[in-house]
Amino acid sequence: MLPKSQRTNNLLNKVYNSVSTSHKLNLYTTGGGTPAIGVLTGIAGASNCIFEARLPYATLVTDKIIKPFLAEANGYCNKEVALALTEAAYNDIISTYLEETKDLDSLTTCNFIGIGSTSAIMSKTIKKGDHRMHAFYKKSNNGLITECVQYDFILSKGKRSREDEDKVIADVILNKILADATNLQSEVVENEYLFEEEKIIKTVHTLDNPIDEVLEGKKKFVLFIPNNKSNSDNKFTVFTNIKITNSIIFPGSFNPLTIGHVQLILETINHLGFSSEDHPPIILEIGLNADKGALTRVQIEGRIKQILDQLNIHGIKNIGIAVTSSPLYLQKTEIFQQCTYIIGADTAIRLLDPKYTKDCIFELVYSLSLIQSRGTKFIVGGRICKEYSNLFEGRICKGYSNLFEGRICKGYSNLTSIKKKDSVLSEPFLTLKDIFEICPVKLPDKCKEMFDEIPGFRIDISSTIIREEQSKDKSV
Repeated sequence: MLPKSQRTNNLLNKVYNSVSTSHKLNLYTTGGGTPAIGVLTGIAGASNCIFEARLPYATLVTDKIIKPFLAEANGYCNKEVALALTEAAYNDIISTYLEETKDLDSLTTCNFIGIGSTSAIMSKTIKKGDHRMHAFYKKSNNGLITECVQYDFILSKGKRSREDEDKVIADVILNKILADATNLQSEVVENEYLFEEEKIIKTVHTLDNPIDEVLEGKKKFVLFIPNNKSNSDNKFTVFTNIKITNSIIFPGSFNPLTIGHVQLILETINHLGFSSEDHPPIILEIGLNADKGALTRVQIEGRIKQILDQLNIHGIKNIGIAVTSSPLYLQKTEIFQQCTYIIGADTAIRLLDPKYTKDCIFELVYSLSLIQSRGTKFIVGGRICKEYSNLFEGRICKGYSNLFEGRICKGYSNLTSIKKKDSVLSEPFLTLKDIFEICPVKLPDKCKEMFDEIPGFRIDISSTIIREEQSKDKSV
């Protein structure tokens, strides 16, 4: 029989050179299992699979990694920290891969694996508690439903040196957890590295519906990517809370998705200098609208289905659908940074309306400046706005009076002023230029630089009009 180390290497060679599946792995481990990193990276072909192996030992470093997933750690060798490390490893590898490929469709072609492990093993100070290991793996395999599996292992105390305890944790990570996550059989069996009384407890977790997690505030957003593989029963691959940058974001209710939406997407791609075949990721974002109220999971699922059907008809690629619980752009731009947002003139009006900053002009300007600091750009499409005559009128905006009663407000006196609408527009179709004309707030030039317009774009159709027509038909 080959030495155990050689048989472990045989497993890794299978992982790295798999023909049927492209495996991508991040490993974050603390407290034990450090030899696993050297073994993983010591074989030719590792760079095709291993994205990152992290060994956060200092608590400050561990806190920084797990903070987005665990508000506060109650100790560091427990299931909660292991799960948070796994979530971080899993999300980081997907975000990195998307940043590299700039192609949402590529996320449906790999087996992304995040492994997180935390251990308490022999140290200079004698531990009163068990020597133990807690670990998880989380994966999404070629468009299949994400799996999350937990491993708990209590070591026989006093039977191994610290070095040997470190090695046995590494064996569990490689020959048990990684083998399971890749659906490969290791030639190294458990009784080769475990004592007779030791046992690894494996728990398979059923994940909550990701839309419910967003609606309940457990996740910031969920991303659905159409699965274009003909041999898959799954219509889309699902990811939550991954980092998305340098993309085109199109927020809306899409109830329903119209030819106007599709045309605005295509015109934006062209306006930004891209082609329909080669462009950044496009994400249609369905959020809780600040004016239209919340959606139920059933409504969202129906919305996603009709959007996917329409996108397939028009053949738009590199596109996904995000469901967020972020109604305001101050929140959206925190999730999707360094992105270009497609908005209609009516949305641009709401973005500049002090109503959404508690009628405070200072807060409005501050919010816009913060949005811009996140690398945000807005592409505005002209739109019919029948209620334009009432825009910005009758609003009491805190901060106005002091600006114009001789009070010196350093840093603000040149930023804001009240503009009165002296003339009535000839028709209710508004462009970006019209909006700047009627807006009561004189925006700083830096904020104006965020906004751009598609010249001459006009399609007089909206989801609201379609719904009204459908309602009329039903009532006849």
